Amino acid sequence: MTKRPSLAESMKMFSEPGPTIQMQPKDVSASSQQQEKKYYAATREGLKRLLVPIEPKIHKQLKLFAIQNDRTLESITREAIQEYLEKHDK
Repeated sequence: MTKRPSLAESMKMFSEPGPTIQMQPKDVSASSQQQEKKYYAATREGLKRLLVPIEPKIHKQLKLFAIQNDRTLESITREAIQEYLEKHDK
């Protein structure tokens, strides 16, 4: 029965420099640049993102409410912010 190589011996194999591979730059055309564009939702064009950390318990309650009422967290949040601003608008 042969002995398995130790972890240290296996790691040495990866740390030793191997042959270097020269990569040739790709010929990038205008059409391929357009295909690599990041995705954006047209319905959110011109809008700003608002990231707010919330407690897991509140997040769970919101998710359940959204599911039960066939809504999204985004629509609930927008409505809540709008109501808050209307309430405090003087």
